[in-house]
Amino acid sequence: MLSSPNQDSLVKSEVVGPEKPIANGSMDTETTRFVVEFILDLVCPYCYITLKNLDTAVTLYKAKHPEAVFEVVCTPFMLDPLAARSAYDKSNYLQGRNLQRQGHSNEHLASLAKEAGVEFKWTGVTGSTRDAHKLLRFALEPTPTTTRSIAFASGGGPRAPPDPSPSPSLSSATTTTPTTPSSLTRGSALQLRLLAALFTAHHTSDADISSRDFLASLGSSIFTNTNASTNTNNDANDDGKAAAAAAVLRGEVLESAAWDATINALAAEARRGRGVAIGAVPTLVVNDRYVIGGAQDAGFLAAELERIRVAGPGRGRGRRQQGQGQG
Repeated sequence: MLSSPNQDSLVKSEVVGPEKPIANGSMDTETTRFVVEFILDLVCPYCYITLKNLDTAVTLYKAKHPEAVFEVVCTPFMLDPLAARSAYDKSNYLQGRNLQRQGHSNEHLASLAKEAGVEFKWTGVTGSTRDAHKLLRFALEPTPTTTRSIAFASGGGPRAPPDPSPSPSLSSATTTTPTTPSSLTRGSALQLRLLAALFTAHHTSDADISSRDFLASLGSSIFTNTNASTNTNNDANDDGKAAAAAAVLRGEVLESAAWDATINALAAEARRGRGVAIGAVPTLVVNDRYVIGGAQDAGFLAAELERIRVAGPGRGRGRRQQGQGQG
C-alpha cells in the first residue's frame, strides 16, 4: 500500500484519548499510540520490505484495535558513508561493496520482496544516500538540527524536547501547494510520502537516488504537489513551481555542508548514541523503548505490536529482535 506516495495508512493524524485500562482491571494501561522510529538506508532492500510489511502489520493490528494511532518517522543510517555519487551498478552494488549478508543472493531478496508485494528491478546506477537522507530530513524541518526524529511526531515523541514542532496529517500537507519548499507543511506524513517515492525509485526503476538532479526533481514534485514529467495539461504554473522548488532544494539542501554535517551526526547517533547500539538496518524503535531488528514479516510485526500494547507505555524494558535480513 505504501509503494504509492499518495497512500497514508500509517500516518493519519488523530486525536489521542487517554490510555484505557487493561482487561484485568488493574491501574496499568495499554498502549494505544505508537511512534515508530524507522532507522534505515535507502539502498537497503530489507528496509523497503520492512516498510511494506510494517504497513500490512498496522492494517492487521488496527482491524482488531481501531483506536490505535500510528506514526512513523525516519532516522538516517548509511551503510556506505564513503560511497561516491552515481558510481555503482545497482545489480551488484550491495555485493560489490560488501554490504550484503553472506548467503543472501538477489534471488533470495526477490523471494522476500515478492511476499511483501514488491518486485525489485535493479537497473541503472546508484551511489551515496547522504543527499537522499537530507531530503527526508528536510520533510521534517526547514533548517538542519540534530534533534532526534521522534521529536517531530505529532504531539512529540515519548522523550521529545519540551516544545516540538507539530506534525500535521498527510491530508493537510497535500491540500496546500507552496511555491517553494521552505513554505511547505512539514511532518511525518510528508516524510513518509517521500520515503515511499525514494524506495520505489531506487528498487523498482532505473532512477539514481544519488543524483542531485534526480533528487531535486523528485523532491520538488513531492513538496509542491506537482509532477512536471507527467503533467498532461502542460500547466506552466505547475512547471514553474517545480522548477523553482528544485533550484531551492539543490542550492539550500542538497549542496549544503550544514545538511551534510547534520545527516552525519544523526547517523552516528543512531549507531552509538542510545541505550541499544544499532549496528544494522532495518531497525524499528517503537515508543523509544522496544527495538525490532531485521526484515520481519507482517505477522511477526503485528504480534510484536500486541506485546507492546499489553506491556503498556510505562512498563517493561527495550528488547531487540534480530532478523535474518539486516543490512
